[in-house]
Amino acid sequence: MAGAVQLRPIFGAVQVSERMAPVQVSGLVEFVRVRVVLLRANGDTAVSRVVEFPADSQSIALTLPVVLSANAGSEGETLDASLRFVNAAGDTVFRGGPIPVQARVSGAPTTTPPEIPVTYSGPGATAAAIAIAPRTVSGGAGATVTFGATVRDAQGGTLTGTPVAFLSSDTTLVQVGLRTGVATLRGLKGQAMVYATTLTGQRDSASVTVVAPPSHLGYLTQPAKVAAGTVLPAVRVAVLDAARDTVRGAVGTMRVALTGGTTGAVLGGTTRVMVEGGVARFGDLMVDRAGSGYRLVATLDSVPGVPAATSDTFSIGEAPLPSNGPPLLYVGTEVASLGVGRTAPITAYLSNPARETTTITLRSRSDSIAQWTTATIAIPFNGTQGTGTLSGRARGTT
Repeated sequence: MAGAVQLRPIFGAVQVSERMAPVQVSGLVEFVRVRVVLLRANGDTAVSRVVEFPADSQSIALTLPVVLSANAGSEGETLDASLRFVNAAGDTVFRGGPIPVQARVSGAPTTTPPEIPVTYSGPGATAAAIAIAPRTVSGGAGATVTFGATVRDAQGGTLTGTPVAFLSSDTTLVQVGLRTGVATLRGLKGQAMVYATTLTGQRDSASVTVVAPPSHLGYLTQPAKVAAGTVLPAVRVAVLDAARDTVRGAVGTMRVALTGGTTGAVLGGTTRVMVEGGVARFGDLMVDRAGSGYRLVATLDSVPGVPAATSDTFSIGEAPLPSNGPPLLYVGTEVASLGVGRTAPITAYLSNPARETTTITLRSRSDSIAQWTTATIAIPFNGTQGTGTLSGRARGTT
């Protein structure tokens, strides 16, 4: 007696969060056909047939002709249905059943086909854990990164060839290839998660931060008034985005220069530093001359197009006289050997670096030969010595 059986394979789905749409597993593993086997109650094969199966289908209703056994009643015959989904290489990658189905007599009213759950059975079906790499990523819009994953079994062995699905928690910030793991960062800024999951439910995640590009610089700490030659309190300059938030991923170097104030003033200290965490710190700046109306101009070397930033104005006071011991030592020609009208070179040494460009006038007298000696010596900012000319003069001259 002729009959027919209807089947409806149902594939599972991968879902890592209730807020994320599920992904059908049949879209992750390719197969080209399904083998359907129907067994009678006594174990005999009623049907063994290969059916071409569209690889992009999530489910499909199959109607197969079957010869009913002689003792089948008007309701037809109960058979056990098994499905094996096969890829192009001939490997079974999904299985369904066995599940009882009803083969009905030809011409009987149609009913809803019974659903047959399908599970993955290919490489990595015994997976117990998965680890994604890299685990953290930070970059601007347009940057790309390729995620990978290592799958292991319960004994810690690596399961090569295991299909892995990569999913983004926020596709407005990160788009990732379902099977390739190639992610593209998008949007202005924010944070999203990229998940790696097996078809059997194991998953791991990576954090992706999309940072806005640098827009401008801003002073977190402005320069303050100090005395000439004195180290300024640390000046801190941040790399900011358009929303005035610090771009923590900014790297490279930043430099500062001096403008305004007293003509000829020199900015000392370390004027070029590394940017760390989006902030440059200038901790030993000093100005050699007193004056007002000074400004610092900061420039980010590592990112072209970011405009320089000018600080508030600040003043520099007069340098105080040294108070930590004898400030000056000098050596040169012996005074007693220098006659009137004669000259000789002389070098002066400071015990501490000069806090500004300094002119030193030396005067000494030798009563034994009744003469004065004088010298004028210039010592540059931050220097410890200078040279001049020692002149012998008659006593009482100026």
